[in-house]
Amino acid sequence: MPCYTRGMLQRSGFERSISVVEELDPVIGREFVRSTAVIMRDALASSGEQMAWAGGLLNGTGAPLEFSFATFTGDLRYTVEVGGPEAPPETRLGRIDSLLDEFGSEGRHREIVRRFGQVQKGASLKWGAWLGVRHRKKDAGTSFKIYAETPPEASRAASELVAEYLDGAPVFSGAPARLVLIGMSPGSDRCEFYFELPAPRLKLSDLDRLLAHVGLEERKDELVGLMRSFDFRGESSGADALPDAQYGFSYSVLPPCREPVFSIIAFAADLAGGDGLVRRQVLLATRTRGWTLGGYASLTEPVADRFFRSTYHNMISFVAGEVPLAGLQISVSPPPLRPDEGQ
Repeated sequence: MPCYTRGMLQRSGFERSISVVEELDPVIGREFVRSTAVIMRDALASSGEQMAWAGGLLNGTGAPLEFSFATFTGDLRYTVEVGGPEAPPETRLGRIDSLLDEFGSEGRHREIVRRFGQVQKGASLKWGAWLGVRHRKKDAGTSFKIYAETPPEASRAASELVAEYLDGAPVFSGAPARLVLIGMSPGSDRCEFYFELPAPRLKLSDLDRLLAHVGLEERKDELVGLMRSFDFRGESSGADALPDAQYGFSYSVLPPCREPVFSIIAFAADLAGGDGLVRRQVLLATRTRGWTLGGYASLTEPVADRFFRSTYHNMISFVAGEVPLAGLQISVSPPPLRPDEGQ
């Protein structure tokens, strides 16, 4: 049996994903190939496959691309680590700026890059910035989202953004959550703020406070019901807590606190175990509600029986908004046809 490096496996997974996307929607498939040829040109041209395809920080596999599937949209969405793992984190916003010029953004991204650059100014960064891509089904268009790391060092620019959009950070019991990531799309005033909780626990009383911060407290039962529909392997720390896991949360809002969308985020493996178990739980939860997840089932088919190892699933998000909007989202690094070959 041939032995493959992790880098070879991740590149093979990306190449397989092209076929999956093209089979599901040929028009989007062509746009996916065209866009990734530009955004991922460093990885695609690299002779150092191990570093370029398995050395990044975007997900657990180290791959430079990760898909995101959601029950509330049929668009193809993915995030890319621009420049590859060898690109210094502090240069990535500049690389994204150049890429969006190349895609004809007409400068609409410039103010986002400037404001996010102020947040990162003089800070020590781990990964810097990522670029999100959305290929829309309805109008066959492509849009982008800039994600920027917010460093541990408090910055006036970050505080100003939080004040402008959220009227300050949410307050709840225990140590404060840390802002780790912000995201904005060129041409939109909406901004998303991602926070990480300091301990692997989330009280329901704190969930009340988080939802109330943006006026979504009436959506709590729906959100908790969705989470508890999963057969989580972890036990909660008490009646006032969700199953133990490393949680985060996000607010996506228009300033100030308008049209909010709130998400509870956790590592999928913390909640449901190996890739095959995560996949089974996600598909069961969506099918029983009559929801769809685009190409998720096809993309993850190679890990359907992979019950004891979790490599390719990353984050699962439980989402609630005021429209009403409720659903879940799962991020996946594309697995190769034989994900355990050579490991």
